Amino acid sequence: MGSASAEGFEVTPHEGSLAVGAVFDEALAGHTDKVARAQSQGLDLGAVGAAIKGYNCGQPPSALAAYVPDPLEAETPPSGGTDEHTAGPSQSDNNSDGSIEHVVANNTPFGEADTTFEPTITEPGNLFTISHVVSKATSGLINGARQAEATVDIGQVTIAGVVTLSGLHWEAIYPTGGGGGQPSGSFQIGKAVVNGQSTPTTDLGQVSSAINKVLGQIGIQLNLPTSSTAQGIQFESPLSIQVVPNSQRNSITDPIIAGNGQSVGPVPLGVEPNYYPVANGLENGFGNTSAPYNALAPLEAGSNGSQLQQALCQSDTPITVADITVASFTAGGFFNISLGGVNASSGDLPVNPYQLGLGFGDLSVPGSSQFVSGSPGTPAVAGSSDTGSALTGAASSPAIGNSSSAGSPARSGPGTVVPAATVASEVSGPLLAIGLGILGLLALLAEADRRMIRSGRKTAIFEE
Repeated sequence: MGSASAEGFEVTPHEGSLAVGAVFDEALAGHTDKVARAQSQGLDLGAVGAAIKGYNCGQPPSALAAYVPDPLEAETPPSGGTDEHTAGPSQSDNNSDGSIEHVVANNTPFGEADTTFEPTITEPGNLFTISHVVSKATSGLINGARQAEATVDIGQVTIAGVVTLSGLHWEAIYPTGGGGGQPSGSFQIGKAVVNGQSTPTTDLGQVSSAINKVLGQIGIQLNLPTSSTAQGIQFESPLSIQVVPNSQRNSITDPIIAGNGQSVGPVPLGVEPNYYPVANGLENGFGNTSAPYNALAPLEAGSNGSQLQQALCQSDTPITVADITVASFTAGGFFNISLGGVNASSGDLPVNPYQLGLGFGDLSVPGSSQFVSGSPGTPAVAGSSDTGSALTGAASSPAIGNSSSAGSPARSGPGTVVPAATVASEVSGPLLAIGLGILGLLALLAEADRRMIRSGRKTAIFEE
């Protein structure tokens, strides 16, 4: 068995312990025994996507659900052979994020997923730009050797216009069973330009120090990837970019976001003082919000008094996302971008520890039934009062289907019929022990049930 996972990048705003994020350029592959699987997805909205595509306010999904991309998947066909699919950057492929997806799975077994994101994506206010992202994951047999591998390549990343990183590469390889070496992970940067100056990339610690010295002035922190192996999985962590508290930056952004209690007439300044009353009005009705937005309550007038609220009921998911995003740039949260990140694992299928197919084991081992030889018996004679041993004591009836006549010794063999009631066993078998144990358990359960009923009756009498 094996598995591999690669993520191009992830954008995650946080508010306290809440987080909503989107994963771009995802590739997954795995195999178990002779079956391989692969999944490629240009944009994974996670819980947000699931909420958009689900029922909300008792209504079916809105038209927005059609724009939530689905993953492209492949699995080894039951009859063998190959399953392969490709999706381009078009709405007809339900892949409107602009990525190119490809998956293949066969009965070698081998699975591969490739996801390519060519356009340049820009995060808030041109703070981050990312271009040309390629994620790849494979798992299965390669030239007879079992191996799982995941890679991510990013063409260029620009941070705040002062840091440019080019040629970023993540890799995690986990070979087993074919002498292919040990698990390994690596991260490389082809070129780094910090504040207009090129920085050697042979020492990534030096690159990190140079970048954080510049970005720390505006409250941005960069953490380089690390390699690790845990529980049979090789990890190469993402490159993390965090927007952290910074007094210099906050002195500029706080008045814009919080408004600092200032207003123009009845309308307060700042994003938060205006955003939250509007969001509350859309979800709960403007009659329940603060001034001046409670003046919009007459817009909801109607037979049920909440026409606007009902019309916008399905807006709760985007409102929640907006709530967390706004808070992520204040003291109540933080904003995080993770670039790359891969992991891979492979190994033997785990052994079933229960061994249920072996039944009750060998009956000749100590502790189970044993066949004990007795003393030789005396041949039974018809009409004789001497019953002999246990083997011959029931032979007073002639053997049916046997050439022996009455009075001859009783023999066991083909055609011999011995009444079942005459066969005795001095040592019980495991089935008898199991049966007695089950009967004992049933007796205990019955007694416990009886006591519970009596206790319930006493309680009921007391309450009356």
